[in-house]
Amino acid sequence: MLISDEMIEEIFRYTNIRIANVQSKYQTERDAKNVTKTELMAFLGLLFLSGVKRASHTHFRELWATGGSGIEIFRACMSYNRFLFLLFDDKSTRNQRKTTDKLASIRFILDEFVKNCKSTYPLSEFFTIDEMLVPFRGRCNFIQYVPNTPAKYGIKIFSFCDAKTFFTGNLEVYCGKQPNGHTISPVVLLTS
Repeated sequence: MLISDEMIEEIFRYTNIRIANVQSKYQTERDAKNVTKTELMAFLGLLFLSGVKRASHTHFRELWATGGSGIEIFRACMSYNRFLFLLFDDKSTRNQRKTTDKLASIRFILDEFVKNCKSTYPLSEFFTIDEMLVPFRGRCNFIQYVPNTPAKYGIKIFSFCDAKTFFTGNLEVYCGKQPNGHTISPVVLLTS
């Protein structure tokens, strides 16, 4: 219910467009074959499973490790190289969209996800607006440094959550100043 058919269609369409653009660079068809919806759902399932297994401090390659240290379902679904190959965004318009939004590469998916969170579950009278720091040390131009947290570097997310069920009713990724110079207040954004 949180990941709609429209989101899957968008990811499916742009992933196959990207694959068509790069297929000539690969020697075998197997390395750059078009994604199917079943494979895309498996990919999303692996992403979800990595979050459930709290693999945020684990290098993704280790999830495919053999010898008992990896997670067998990852190897059963797809190869590590195929997992890295799949992508969600339309790169042809990304630079144009980034002139107004730092989250251009994931904005459509994020907005659809938030819309589904809002419509799926009514929050109780016990809700809170909070911020969380998702640990991350990769390449990103809006990484935040928060010294009084266990993970000092990461991506800050403001969320509107139900205090009883911990369900997220709304969220926004904090990007600092957007390219047009405006900073959106998380409180106004989350309560709208």
